Amino acid sequence: YTVPGFLDTLSQAWVFGADSGSTDLVQMVYYEDTSSNARVFAEGCSGWGNALTVNGNHDNDTDVAKMKTITDNIFSHFSGKKYIGNVYTVFENALKWETPIELDGNVNILVGKYHKISSTTVSIDSGSTLCINGTLEMIGADTINCNGSIIVSSTGKLIVSPGSIFKFANGSSLLVNGKLLANGTSSSRITFTRAGESGTWNGITFSGGGPDTLKYCNIQYATTGLSFTNTTGVSLIDNDTIAHCSQDGIYLSHTSSAILRTKIQYSAIQNNAGHGLNLNSTLAHIAQTRITNNGTTDLGYSGIYLANAKMYLWDSRVSDNKNFGIYISGSTAYAWLRPYGAGGTLPGHNTLNQNINGELYVTNSGGAFLGGRVTYVYCDCGNSEQKGGVGGYIFSVECPPDCYAIDITED
Repeated sequence: YTVPGFLDTLSQAWVFGADSGSTDLVQMVYYEDTSSNARVFAEGCSGWGNALTVNGNHDNDTDVAKMKTITDNIFSHFSGKKYIGNVYTVFENALKWETPIELDGNVNILVGKYHKISSTTVSIDSGSTLCINGTLEMIGADTINCNGSIIVSSTGKLIVSPGSIFKFANGSSLLVNGKLLANGTSSSRITFTRAGESGTWNGITFSGGGPDTLKYCNIQYATTGLSFTNTTGVSLIDNDTIAHCSQDGIYLSHTSSAILRTKIQYSAIQNNAGHGLNLNSTLAHIAQTRITNNGTTDLGYSGIYLANAKMYLWDSRVSDNKNFGIYISGSTAYAWLRPYGAGGTLPGHNTLNQNINGELYVTNSGGAFLGGRVTYVYCDCGNSEQKGGVGGYIFSVECPPDCYAIDITED
């Protein structure tokens, strides 16, 4: 409820009343006294309304006048709505922000709790953190202005709707230890970019969580656009554009036993100052993707750089990069210029063209294969080390727990 005439609601949710067991509308209100740096929170249901009404519960109307003054101060002290503290609501009664709001302190969505943002703007002040331990769902084309940081913890999930825009100030970041599901559409892309016309933000860092999905997204003007380290599952980069980063476009780093941890398809990785795609002890499947105009000639950055990593490349274009098109280094670094699939390698056309220092460079016992080699990636669960033997079988996603991934490549 609101008091007609001068009150507004900061944020609200339906919950069971403490006394009657009935459903009351609960208001979360916040007041900041800048002179004393004091912050006041209140959660009120029927009692709040009674305090603003002259009735038999008051000796006189002096109390009502005081309550009106306090309430008016809470909502008129600042021009925009502000929020700080914890979010306790569950999915069925999720707290929802539907009007512009400012986070001028740390906000924590607790484990198992649910919060929604609907077609509005949320501003995160410098030094403030939005920590997602539960679930944050953006259900409209929302705008997030981040001058602080956003952290998705190992228990957290961030769901981003088509058309949403994240604008990051210099040095601000999005850290994902849990899951990020950003599913745009061809006509309504999701954008992660810098705030303003200059500078860089720290990009999206995925560490230890996953699998993650970025579909129809623009990631631009970061240091490294996307950085994956020790994530689990098969993360998907689909119809994305990663551009204008001051370092690498995409950086992937897992353990040497990682199997198909990242799939990149129908995307563009372009105009980044570092490597377009930097693979370190990982395995990536890249299909129908353009990797162009990356690197810096005097610093030796290439379109694709493999350091003891494996890559399957199909029907993609690697061109106009400032060093090599593909640079392969390390005894366990291999590039197959055709796709990996259940039937082994399949026909596919790749174009390596007009890279400044050469199309393909292999060093330190690395390898590159064009065409007819068959690669088996299978699970060994302890009974056999032979492909197709007891306990070993071909798989397409991941091994079960307590099993090992084995690569065997044959002519």
